[in-house]
Amino acid sequence: MADGGGGGNDMRAWLIAVLSTMTVLATVVVGLRLASRRITHIGYWWDDWVMALSMCWNLVCDGFFISAMYSEGLGVHVSQIGVDHVVTMAQLLLAAEIMYAWNLCLTRVSVLLLFYRIFHLSTPCKVYLLATGIFVMVWAVIATLVFLLGCIPMQKIWYPTIPGTCMEPKTVWLVNLGVSVLSNVAIFLFPIPQLWGARYSWTEKLGLAVVFGSGL
Repeated sequence: MADGGGGGNDMRAWLIAVLSTMTVLATVVVGLRLASRRITHIGYWWDDWVMALSMCWNLVCDGFFISAMYSEGLGVHVSQIGVDHVVTMAQLLLAAEIMYAWNLCLTRVSVLLLFYRIFHLSTPCKVYLLATGIFVMVWAVIATLVFLLGCIPMQKIWYPTIPGTCMEPKTVWLVNLGVSVLSNVAIFLFPIPQLWGARYSWTEKLGLAVVFGSGL
């Protein structure tokens, strides 16, 4: 396994810097959200608790990634680490993929619950949110099964030369990406019509539409 001074082939420091920065930003945003609810004595609702759970889950995932980076060589060229480390890394990444899928699920469900709480919704809109939430959770289950059953036997994921069959990785990632983008669009475009019908000035509507539409 290469040490941290592997030059251009060692990207661990860069990966950790990016991961740490984004994690700190996310933690601060969620912390401010929860603090504002407490300061204003509004009280917490399901969207707050699910978002807090998602943030805690994200911290576990990030700790998992950082541990893998230094202990097994994530961010280092495969030619610079031993076979045992490559095998362990493949096993760790499988677990990380599943953890990340559920982290996304929790975050999306929290956003849907937020929309349910802050908007006065018609029955069709409530059904839309419910259907989207069910789809998000079902997809997390499907993604978990796909990751676990991507190769038969599972050991072929980290021992590619043994007999067995595997799904085409590129196809799996493209389908997962497509569903993820579709879910995000379905969720973050939902509040725009609700805002446009509210009694705000057009500049306020535009600003809020940009915030919600961009997922902020």
